[in-house]
Amino acid sequence: MLILVCATSTAFAQISVLKPAFGTHGMVSTSDSIATAVGVKILKEGGNAIDAAVAVGFVLAVTYPQAGNLGGGGYYMIHLRNGKNYAIDARETAPAEASRNMYLDSAGNVDNEKELVGGLSVGVPGNVDGMVLAEKKFGKLALKKVMQPAIELAEKGFRVNEKLKFNFEHAFKLFKKFPSTMKYFSRNDTTFREGDLIVQKDLAKVLIKIAGKGRDGFYRGEVPKLIAEEDQAHGGVISARDVEKYHAEIR
Repeated sequence: MLILVCATSTAFAQISVLKPAFGTHGMVSTSDSIATAVGVKILKEGGNAIDAAVAVGFVLAVTYPQAGNLGGGGYYMIHLRNGKNYAIDARETAPAEASRNMYLDSAGNVDNEKELVGGLSVGVPGNVDGMVLAEKKFGKLALKKVMQPAIELAEKGFRVNEKLKFNFEHAFKLFKKFPSTMKYFSRNDTTFREGDLIVQKDLAKVLIKIAGKGRDGFYRGEVPKLIAEEDQAHGGVISARDVEKYHAEIR
């Protein structure tokens, strides 16, 4: 079984050149060494490619905030041993109140700030439903098991590496526009240093909800309201109902 995951995000990246790697029983390749190790561990514990990919996806939401996250969307290309292929469309959708003119200024010109930064720049999140759907349809292990590493990393924390430090430094001016971002991704109103510990208790609570209730842990109850409140506080138009209505699709 092979799974390729394409998740969308805005990220600052460093260019690196690595030697090719080969494996005979299974391979895991991600943007983060912690997530890669978790994927390998899941495979060694009897999980299949989907189990590993879903575990990695949730870990990246903790350890790779510049790209891996619960608030984005993506596509999942799955090739089964029997030759069948599936695609899960978990891309973000536009909120019901989106309009053709919402990225224009008062003079009718495109406002790039609205398009790229703030509440109007994001869509209704699909990543969680996509990962839960993939695990339910194609995984072997329980959702709680594959999510446990992400929960532990959010609760206990992980150390900032050089690449994450680099990304934080380059995005820090943008962070200052959003108090909630500064709350989690700054250190006494300064950028994190390499080796600093990042603990995300609130994220852990959301992950625990998802592990226990599946998609309903994210798309029902408190979480849709919190998403809508935060988005609207920064000029967005996402409603709790938009989040509740979201469904990923198998193509």
